[in-house]
Amino acid sequence: MYISDGSTKDYDDNEHKRSCIYSWGWLGDSVPLTLHYITPDIRKALVDQFKQFVDPKSPNYKYVMQHYMGHHTCQICEKQDYYWNGSIRILNEDRIYVCPAGVSHYIEEHRYTPPRQVLKAIKNGIFLTEKEWQNFNKNDEKYQGELTKRHASYTRRMEKERILEERENAEAKKRAQSKLDRINRHMNSGDEFAKAIKKSFLVAWEEKHDR
Repeated sequence: MYISDGSTKDYDDNEHKRSCIYSWGWLGDSVPLTLHYITPDIRKALVDQFKQFVDPKSPNYKYVMQHYMGHHTCQICEKQDYYWNGSIRILNEDRIYVCPAGVSHYIEEHRYTPPRQVLKAIKNGIFLTEKEWQNFNKNDEKYQGELTKRHASYTRRMEKERILEERENAEAKKRAQSKLDRINRHMNSGDEFAKAIKKSFLVAWEEKHDR
């Protein structure tokens, strides 16, 4: 089934648009062109994360909702999988981001790239169980308030982790620069051995931190 990225249509209620819905990953028989690029590392991380949702042994399997009978078939390559039946919902700010359970197949095999807004939601949002979605969908103000608080708490925690990571990276760069300064002080800058050490050190640093 095809639903355009960003549509307010829902797979399970596609005749009625709801402003809180943001559908993505419902490709149909073709892959949409995108104007932004994601690195291989980010693509792999997305695939690994969303593959967990279709693994019955994974704790994240609980976030796949609305399973149907039979297999889901990819309309692009005709591959089938029973666990691709269903959808995944992510709450971020005031939107619900909805994708098919088998979206990892599209990202990995067909090089589908989710919109930037979706990437932000995956990073900062919270995944909903079927019960959480049902309660949210009933316009239960008390429950929506609790869910919003949970999301705010999660967002604060992620921001704190990001700040700590940036601080650690800054301190690591300072240590690296200090090591380079020591090399320069104790060895002749024209010495080939010193140049080789500096080059090896810089290459190792870039591979570890600048990917």
